[in-house]
Amino acid sequence: MSKTLFDLMQSKIRPVAISSLSGPECRGHLISLGFPTDAMDEHLFSPGLTPESVTLQPAGDSTPSQFEWLSIKAIHFVKDLETDAEEGVRFFDSAAIPPYLWVRVSFTDGEVIEGKIDNSLSLMNGPCLMLYPLDEAANQECICIPRAAIANLQVITFRR
Repeated sequence: MSKTLFDLMQSKIRPVAISSLSGPECRGHLISLGFPTDAMDEHLFSPGLTPESVTLQPAGDSTPSQFEWLSIKAIHFVKDLETDAEEGVRFFDSAAIPPYLWVRVSFTDGEVIEGKIDNSLSLMNGPCLMLYPLDEAANQECICIPRAAIANLQVITFRR
């Protein structure tokens, strides 16, 4: 039941609550995320494309507001502007964080391999993916996979 940013913006104006890194939450209708329209297609969206500002029509105000993208903590897509946000439910506060994720990588040429990757931000923002074999006795230490070679990445489970 995953919604992409493209799917959420199809109706063009969405009720949202914007949490700022340094200020109060603002509620209203999202007018624009600042992306070019053709970049909203999930196939054209690239991690390097960063908008400069978000345009929000605040509830009860006639003048749209601009928020710098880098000052936003989160954009909560909501059903009703009047309903307060639910408290975050956290089940795993006492659980140890696994150091690796077991993943399946599909290459652009159709080949599929599995391995483990570090459970860290490097997964999202590095120029490549470092994939380690599931069998620690294997001859191969790791595989460096450039992002452009990855067609699909699936997290299967975590590994210790």
